[in-house]
Amino acid sequence: MGHKIWIPEHERPGYVATKENDVLDSETSEEMWNEVLSYYVNLNRRRRKITQKQIAQRIGLTQPRVCQMLKQPATIAKLWKLCDAMGGQLEVNVRFGNEVFSLLNEPNPEDPDAWMMNPDATGPETE
Repeated sequence: MGHKIWIPEHERPGYVATKENDVLDSETSEEMWNEVLSYYVNLNRRRRKITQKQIAQRIGLTQPRVCQMLKQPATIAKLWKLCDAMGGQLEVNVRFGNEVFSLLNEPNPEDPDAWMMNPDATGPETE
């Protein structure tokens, strides 16, 4: 028996981009992202045998609120709290070509652009 392969509408032959299509596609993409993210966060929680009540106690929320967070953990703040409560570490990186920049970790002091992470900095240090 063959498997059906889902092809996004915008990749199908004959698709014509319109402003309405773009709005619908972005909403659908966001919903799909939330579902996938929720699935993997919950999968990892269950694999580690961590209950919603345990997470709630660790981050100071009620169990129903944690349940809501697990259904749509779409913000970085929510993901960070959930990962931390489960004993994990959230990593968010941006890649430009071969260069990878971490958005959540402490900057490497050897990095010439590390000064940008200091809110009191006025510019790069000069020798």
